[in-house]
Amino acid sequence: MEPSTFNLKQSVDNYVYSIKNQGTITSSDEAELSAHLYDATEALVTLGLSEDEAFSIACKRLGNKEVLSEEYSKVNPSLKMNFIWAYLILGFNAFYSLPALILFGLSFLYLGVYQKYETSYISTILITGTHLLLTALIWFSVGRKFEISQFIEKQIERRSLLTISISFVPLLIPILIRFIPILRTATNSSALQFALKYPVHKFDSSIVEFSYYLLLLSAIGAVISMVFSINKIERLTLKALFERPSTVFLLVFGIVVELLAASTRALHVDAIIGSAIIFGSVYFFASYVVTFYNLNAYTNRYLLIACVFGLIMETAVGVYADLDRGDTINTAYFVSLMVIGIMLGKFFGLRSARYFNQTKSRLAD
Repeated sequence: MEPSTFNLKQSVDNYVYSIKNQGTITSSDEAELSAHLYDATEALVTLGLSEDEAFSIACKRLGNKEVLSEEYSKVNPSLKMNFIWAYLILGFNAFYSLPALILFGLSFLYLGVYQKYETSYISTILITGTHLLLTALIWFSVGRKFEISQFIEKQIERRSLLTISISFVPLLIPILIRFIPILRTATNSSALQFALKYPVHKFDSSIVEFSYYLLLLSAIGAVISMVFSINKIERLTLKALFERPSTVFLLVFGIVVELLAASTRALHVDAIIGSAIIFGSVYFFASYVVTFYNLNAYTNRYLLIACVFGLIMETAVGVYADLDRGDTINTAYFVSLMVIGIMLGKFFGLRSARYFNQTKSRLAD
């Protein structure tokens, strides 16, 4: 018999969070609702029901979630509006100031490292390491979206004024810098303003340039992941994003994949076939992910939507570039390896998904 994997605490938290997400429930309401669910579930368990069944019945007895949320909104009419304004202010400050501060910090780093180490291996290691660290931090934050959201939510509920006030601090930093002579002089220098282009124009390292593009695309990908997971109840995972994806998501995903694949050309591999293989490997992984989470009749359709932008761009732009150079046929290599990568990704994605499902079934038995 399969052991029960039902987690009562998590189920109660998820239920309360779904009501709380409407912005109409206070902390005391939350505690009261949780206690009611625990008590009702426990009472039904004593009658011989499993926790899973008991919790399901307890939820049904509470009625429709939307109706319940409306009842709470009648009791707390201004709470939702206050939370909306708090989140708007916090979100504006975060998305306006944090990227600006990060770019400002990177400019200082690029300029300082270049002035001291120029194009040495040390500068390559320092800058590439920073790019990879920030990239990992971005995706770590995306993976912890649920926990970060809960933390922010608690701060807004418990210390709303303090939290909003702290969010203004990054906006004040540029103003404070103007009162510090050394920093004021540094920030006004033309070298610092140009420093963000150093990974492409100054460091003379293909690894630095590619890691720079990887960082930028990771930031874009993170925002896209956040946007397309807004309506997802479960945690933000690859499965949540790619299982039965929308056409719009696949098109946007395809654009990001093409940009990432195109950025691999910055690695400047000597042999054209080597560069094409690296290019095709990006499409291999993209195809693999789409296929793995969609083992159904729509797999080919999903792959076509996700890859159509890349196919069009590589063919059209590539042919134009080849004609412009006059003595190369690079497009044939890149498009061929792209198609091969997609086909191999689909093949291994299907095999992996089937193996995973079979293993899961055996463990369940």
